[in-house]
Amino acid sequence: MIQIILGVIIVSIGIFVFYKYPMKSDVRQMTLGALFVILAIILKRLALGFPSLKITLEVLPLIVAGLTLQPGYCFIVSIATDFLGLVLANAGGFPFLGFTLNAVLQTEIPCLLKIYLNEKNERLLERIVKIV
Repeated sequence: MIQIILGVIIVSIGIFVFYKYPMKSDVRQMTLGALFVILAIILKRLALGFPSLKITLEVLPLIVAGLTLQPGYCFIVSIATDFLGLVLANAGGFPFLGFTLNAVLQTEIPCLLKIYLNEKNERLLERIVKIV
């Protein structure tokens, strides 16, 4: 049951992102997205610690991707990172979609925050210009 709920949440985030911020075809964004996926998978494999407690730096490329890419590309990067990580580290069984949701939120929250703050600054500048 939890898998269904998580799947619906991931799909609804994807629908929101692609509806609100349509993707523009950009070679630079695609190339950076592919590099962030590769870097995140490599850093996921370079884990420190014990089998019960692993410390990975996989989060860093996902956050940087969220700060540099458009929201649609961020969503694709997070999904690709999670599923390619599952393919490379096949443990058998059905994948848990909670980790996929975690990857999606790690990229989308910084991206949407950056967009919100840019729009807020633009509105502030417009008000200042109108007052002057």
